[in-house]
Amino acid sequence: MSSHEHVVDLRDAVALDTDAAGTIYALIRNDEGDLRIVLLDGRQEVLEAQQRQGSLHEPVRISGPSATQIVRTHPAIDFDVRGLQVAPSGRYLLLHGYSYQDSSVVSLAVVDLHGGQPLPAATPPHHHHPTPGGPAAAAAAAAAARGTPARGGTAGAGGAGGAGAGPRPKQCRLHPVDPELFSSRPGLLLYQASWHPHSEEHLVLLTSDSRLRLY
Repeated sequence: MSSHEHVVDLRDAVALDTDAAGTIYALIRNDEGDLRIVLLDGRQEVLEAQQRQGSLHEPVRISGPSATQIVRTHPAIDFDVRGLQVAPSGRYLLLHGYSYQDSSVVSLAVVDLHGGQPLPAATPPHHHHPTPGGPAAAAAAAAAARGTPARGGTAGAGGAGGAGAGPRPKQCRLHPVDPELFSSRPGLLLYQASWHPHSEEHLVLLTSDSRLRLY
């Protein structure tokens, strides 16, 4: 995975929200059309922008923020997302929108961002080239590619990840919210969705039938 993949253009975000710590959560569609959740350290980005600008009191412009984490969901997001709400702690993320099959049907899903399974980083295709210097140089080059020191050498400052390696993507579970209700009630609108103020494991929905639903 190249370092360029970790630079985020927030103009491409489908939806945005922040948690209580200032972390930014952006839903981004990649070139293949797949959706992924990208996390950015909002406070650090603002601080660095202020330092570049030389002012702590003027509005700042954040250009090319870097992702701190990339999340793909399992199963994949399969509806037209129009918004997201993240729990204050950042553990849960609600996605809401409409079904691709029927735009009158509300679709919601929760992503549990805690834990998850790490995904292998994409590696560029390997092309074999003769290594000048014989077997010793070849061994050193192979060790460097693994991020480990060759026998008798020392590890680089970047460690196993290497400088600029960026965040490794992970896969988190996507849990649909009451699909039976919404699929059986086309035209039912979602007026408001929020996390319960005293228990962020519970979700509160206000719908157009004047009902307040707790999940």
